[in-house]
This record gives sequence, structure tokens and C-alpha cells, in this order.
Amino acid sequence: MAFLLKGKKEDLIALAKQFGVTVKTDLTKPKIKDLILKREDYYEEANKVMLDSIIEDRLLADIEKQNETNVRLRKEKREHELEKLKIEVQRNVRHETSEDISVTNKVSQEMFHRLNMKVDINLYLTLFEHHANLLLPKAQWVQNLLGLIHLEVAHLIA
Repeated sequence: MAFLLKGKKEDLIALAKQFGVTVKTDLTKPKIKDLILKREDYYEEANKVMLDSIIEDRLLADIEKQNETNVRLRKEKREHELEKLKIEVQRNVRHETSEDISVTNKVSQEMFHRLNMKVDINLYLTLFEHHANLLLPKAQWVQNLLGLIHLEVAHLIA
């Protein structure tokens, strides 16, 4: 009968429920054990086998849950490493393109759209900055931007 106390409280509650014994969750393990022992159809060997089965199922579920957690953590770690590599590659490509490529004024005017005064200038400047990061060295930004905007705005900036 001491075997009834070897599992966790949840194991004893599951065993009691299998035999139709109603158990409150605030009861202690010895009290749950007493409720199981007081059953009319109590058979020690059957209870021992059933409790062992319940404990084994719980342990297997815990191991499976731990394995799933480990797989999820490894996957997240790989995704994080991949994201870091992507960012590093983008940074290297951007650095190489801004150093190696010298875009002429004509080519830059073909690559960038001219500013339309009816469009939001903040949006235009954000798009220009994004494209300029990829195509131009920072020293040429102002020169190319002045060539793309209207003369009135260019005089205000200059």
C-alpha cells in the first residue's frame, strides 16, 4: 500500500478518478490514498499496475513535452542565426555597393523618380534614402537629391 504514495498527487487523483472516486484537489496524498483503500472493490495488484501505468504515461508526456520544447528552441536559435547572417550579408553588400559603384548623374536620374510636388515629401525622402543607401556613396547623396527636386526647393536647401 505504500506504493500509492510513490507517484505525484496528480497521479493519485487520476487513479481515483479511474475507479469513480470523487477527489477534491485540496486533499493531501495520504487522504487520497485512504479514499482509494476504502473502496469496496480494492485490489492491490490491479491498483499497483494502474498507478505504474499512469506514472509512466505522465513521464512519457513530460519527456515528449521537453523534446518539443528543445526542438522549438533549436529552431528559434537557427532562425535567429539565419536572420543575423542575412543582416550581415545585407550590410556587407550595401557597403560594397556604396564603395564600388559610382553612379553618374544621368543614371541616378533614371533610377530615382523626380519629386512630384503633389506627393508627400517625407515619403519621397524616405524612398530616396533607401535607394541611395543601396546605390550611392554618402558623399554623393546631396548632389543627386538636388538634381531630382524642383529648382525652388533646391534653392531653399542650398
